[in-house]
Amino acid sequence: MKRLKITNFDDAIVAKPGKQNRLTHCTQDILVEDVDVVFGVGMSIGSVSPDVYHSCIKDFTARNIRFKYPFKAIYVKTNPENTDLSESGEIRNIWYENITMDTPIWFGIYIGPQQMKEPNGEGPGCMLYPLEKDCPTDPLITISNITLKDIKSTGGVLPAGIIRCNETNPCTDFTFDNVDVRSGLWDSLGFGYITEYVEGTVKNGVFPDPNFKPKGYYASTPIEQRESEIFDLYNFMTPEKMNNIVLNILTYALTELFFKLI
Repeated sequence: MKRLKITNFDDAIVAKPGKQNRLTHCTQDILVEDVDVVFGVGMSIGSVSPDVYHSCIKDFTARNIRFKYPFKAIYVKTNPENTDLSESGEIRNIWYENITMDTPIWFGIYIGPQQMKEPNGEGPGCMLYPLEKDCPTDPLITISNITLKDIKSTGGVLPAGIIRCNETNPCTDFTFDNVDVRSGLWDSLGFGYITEYVEGTVKNGVFPDPNFKPKGYYASTPIEQRESEIFDLYNFMTPEKMNNIVLNILTYALTELFFKLI
């Protein structure tokens, strides 16, 4: 799939697991390249729900994609419908390369539980996360080997992104290679990614730091010995941090005004 121009207000291109049965095992071996997207909700994976036949998306590549005003650009989503341990699923070998984002309106990079409530606005979903606390990750979907390479984003309205995995089934083998995501005001506040339970590596000038854990961390550290990584906005906003945020906002605004006047 290549050389497309897309303007829409939902997933621009999305890989979904097929209706699982004994004959269809996985959605895989997909290449999307040379696409221009205006608005849109990204080169998306999922959402992936656990299934008794093992839901699966793997070996997906999106490269040479240019976004303008995207709601999201890189969007990998699970759908935590239930906790039936007879069900399972995976998202594996996903590659995003040479992606540019001009003024993302929402989180340009979002990996975690879906935001839209489906189906019919009544299912799981957390559009207002992190303002809303109830946004569970999915312990039954294994997410591994996700690579972002040569990603550049400027003019972001919100912080860099969200990467949320499950405490009992962390994400592994993430790689950020030359991923530069700029969000003016938020950068000045030192607020980058919200990252939970992810092992991975960064290289070649990644900004901001996604704060991945090193390979093997979760396998060698029992759950009861780990510090909680679950982000809580209300605990984050301490009086000291609020004072610092207000000061930084004023400094940022005055600096922007100064450079506009000269």
